[in-house]
Amino acid sequence: MPTQKKPMSALKALLNGKTAGDLAPDVSSLIPKGIYKARIESVEERTSQKGHIYAMVKMRLEGNKNFNGQVVLDNLNLGNPNAEVVARAEGAMNTLFATAGFVDVDKEDAFDLLMSLAGCSTEFYLTQQTASNGYPARNNVAKYISPAESAVRAALAAA
Repeated sequence: MPTQKKPMSALKALLNGKTAGDLAPDVSSLIPKGIYKARIESVEERTSQKGHIYAMVKMRLEGNKNFNGQVVLDNLNLGNPNAEVVARAEGAMNTLFATAGFVDVDKEDAFDLLMSLAGCSTEFYLTQQTASNGYPARNNVAKYISPAESAVRAALAAA
């Protein structure tokens, strides 16, 4: 009769000496709608398939027992030809600046400052975007929560 490996031995064999931190983050798992706190891991300048510049914000959820450590990505389409899209991206960017303690950021310095936000904490409303145009369903940062709004929410919850 073959011997069965203990669960931890089987897991170690499956990981082949790697730890959970060595594995690529899973950004494809859909997270339920709600308010989440996260730490910004990186902000990278990217170019879309259509040649438009955008900033990809990579965040890792914190303080949520079910999704702690889950990665969430947000694209700020700052170079899009559609003015409404750019206005939404700039609004999100300004709220991110506020969560990091920056106010009255000069528009000329904004993109460079955005790239330096790694390590800052933020809070946001997360929704889900349905699959479209060949892209799978994904998590969607619907709105970043400003420090003032967060303080009001905390005060109301305590009352």
